Amino acid sequence: MEKCVECNNGVPIYYYQNEHVHSFCICLYIRAGILYEKKEYNGVTHFWEHMVFKNINHNMNGSMSKTLDRLGAYFNGTTFKELVEFKITGASKNFRACADIISKVMLAAEFTDKELETEKRRIKSEIREDDDDNSIDFLAEQYVWKKTGLALPITGTARAVDGFNKKSFTKTRDRIMDAKNMFFYVTGAFSQEDIQYLKQLTDVCDIGNDAPQRINLAPVPKKFFKRDADIRIVNAQKNEIRFSFDCDTRKYSVAQIDLLYDILFDGECCKIFKSLSDKSGLIYSYNSMIEQYNNIGCMSLSYEVKEKRLLESIEKVVLIFKKLKKGIKDELEYVKPVYIDNAEMELDIPDKLNWTFAYESHILGQGYKDVHERRMAHVGITSDCIEKMVNDIFTTANLSIMIRTTNKKLKSDEIEKIVFKLGD
Repeated sequence: MEKCVECNNGVPIYYYQNEHVHSFCICLYIRAGILYEKKEYNGVTHFWEHMVFKNINHNMNGSMSKTLDRLGAYFNGTTFKELVEFKITGASKNFRACADIISKVMLAAEFTDKELETEKRRIKSEIREDDDDNSIDFLAEQYVWKKTGLALPITGTARAVDGFNKKSFTKTRDRIMDAKNMFFYVTGAFSQEDIQYLKQLTDVCDIGNDAPQRINLAPVPKKFFKRDADIRIVNAQKNEIRFSFDCDTRKYSVAQIDLLYDILFDGECCKIFKSLSDKSGLIYSYNSMIEQYNNIGCMSLSYEVKEKRLLESIEKVVLIFKKLKKGIKDELEYVKPVYIDNAEMELDIPDKLNWTFAYESHILGQGYKDVHERRMAHVGITSDCIEKMVNDIFTTANLSIMIRTTNKKLKSDEIEKIVFKLGD
């Protein structure tokens, strides 16, 4: 069961203990990212996340990598649109040594100008090498989240990075490192004394506790829920399509969204795999995603297909949604076992358990205290629940389509004839 201890500076440490595994995972989660950035500082959170590692290494006299390797530990950071995650994992006997390292995330700036410039070059290389800005998913997200911060790249731009400095690091640290907007989550095998050790390390960190709480609410674009099957066609060297559906996430639990997502996109029996790949061979693979905030979200599907079979693939996708809108049959039997029969298996993988409970319970606000509560949330979902969601989400009012194609003669009215069969 999840437990919590609060540090003297207000930072909570949530922990979910399992003495039967042989590893631990300590994560520090911070509600930050482009969801909370001003446009003129786009990418500054990602810059700060990178510089944290330079800062820690400087504090450790250049020995961070060697220390981690000698411990057999893994330490990484990831910036998402709505949060930053710092994660360290290792063997249970090395918990305290690893706690020493991750607690240094909260240090003030100590790195040198040379270290700063080196990391700025690395970030600009990351931006240059990342082909995401040419992908259909990136193009579609720019349109789905048009004129909001969520349309901007997490990494920012090379020009913006050039303008970041030690002052930017300090300002960002002071703005986002606030007890109301950060928490530790610890999973795996460790002792109560280990948790107290992490608490003692955090107690002495200079962390604010007076910033407004960030509550994971996305800005609502002007055309959200008013798309009318908005179709964008771009000439390209390949043929790709992405369907994006606006969602009102206030209406659904995470468990409901999990199950609908899996019916469509995950597992051997999921609808998209069966129809587009397994039975027709139209595609081999696809990308699917649910981008979820506490007020709205977007469920998407993208894939590459031959030019001459593009319209056929759209017809198949539309047919899947239409059939689901007429009623759910035995689909839940194939997606529930992962969450019900296998519920306790989450306990065997500390880093997976960590993300599940930190993100679902404390970012999305589901409030699960243990795997049993999460299991029961999925048990209670009925076919009627899913059918209602399907009819609510998969409408032309919520749909935008981005197409990249080699067919310069393709017109949107050809697509409209197909997708308007979805109805409102």
